[in-house]
Amino acid sequence: AGLSALTQVFLFDSIPHVTDAAAHLFQAKLIARGRISATVPPCYDSFFQFYLLMTSDGRWFSRYPPGWPLLLAGAMRLQLLPALGPVLAGLGTLFSFELFRRWLSPKLALLAGLLVATSPMLVLLGGSYMSHTPSMALFALALWMLLHGVDRPQYWARVSWVLTAGFATGWAVLVRPQAAILMGPVGLAAWFLAPSSRRSNLTRVAPWFFLGTIGPLGFLAWWNIQQYGRPLAMGYYTWKGVGVRNLVPLLDSGYGFTETFTFRRALSEEFYTLWRFNCAAFGWPASFALALLTVARMKFRSPETIAWLALIWNAIFFLGYDYYGMEYEARFYTTAVPFLAFLTARGASLLSERIGRRLTCWLLASFVGYGMFFYI
Repeated sequence: AGLSALTQVFLFDSIPHVTDAAAHLFQAKLIARGRISATVPPCYDSFFQFYLLMTSDGRWFSRYPPGWPLLLAGAMRLQLLPALGPVLAGLGTLFSFELFRRWLSPKLALLAGLLVATSPMLVLLGGSYMSHTPSMALFALALWMLLHGVDRPQYWARVSWVLTAGFATGWAVLVRPQAAILMGPVGLAAWFLAPSSRRSNLTRVAPWFFLGTIGPLGFLAWWNIQQYGRPLAMGYYTWKGVGVRNLVPLLDSGYGFTETFTFRRALSEEFYTLWRFNCAAFGWPASFALALLTVARMKFRSPETIAWLALIWNAIFFLGYDYYGMEYEARFYTTAVPFLAFLTARGASLLSERIGRRLTCWLLASFVGYGMFFYI
């Protein structure tokens, strides 16, 4: 949180620096005034912005879902706007650390938590007004509350924790719906690979979990009806004939292979993005190196399997997206950072068994020094 706050104040001057963030802040200002759209100005060409919709019926609003602007609007009303991103970055790190403690020793959990806290990519995003930071924080909170709730001996205590976990998940979808596509299959895989007793407990509380998501998802459906006329419409695709008609052309990005975005080009951009993720996840020259050590000793039903599935599915999902997002490094891999941190901590433990703890510590220190030199 502290590093993100310093980044926001001294590097970003507490203002958005990319069009996505500006669109979030624009919508937040509308919500803070009790509105969901503004009136299109007469000279609308002068206010052109890729991610703001100007519709033929005279409405002006952000194409993004309302989850993040709602949080920004609340922070505006409380005059805490600059603190929101860094605080959520800190909460995402805290809940990730609590999850690490379930499967790692205290020292290794601390190492993984420090990797998340000092990740150059997460520090940059935490200091911005992008939606990736709240999405990661909400998913980490939801998973922690779900696992914590399942372990409660009292029934209604268990129900209250699981309901809240469902609400946090629903709000994460309200922030970034595509993140649900990333985390949903990972959650199903984790349920399938869990021990039978844990899987049975999770199955029993599943109805309460999904009940908790109804509020945020219902609000998203209402929002889509108000803005686009359809409950399942997405602002991401309004310029492709879905939803409303725009007065200005918008950024023409999409999902799927075409004549111009071929499978070969997709692979090239995917490898480039993975390389940037390798460099920016921890600031190391080889962030994947220690994680790869876990493959040889990985068991099928293990947390390592879930972490690798999350990383691989993230890469597969964004393979078909034709905009690789140069801004803020490999930001589409934000939710993958805690999984990589977990695998890295586990890999460091395995490496210390081979070369000794002292040499492993020196190696980690050199990697951290490299990252501080190039990113700080």
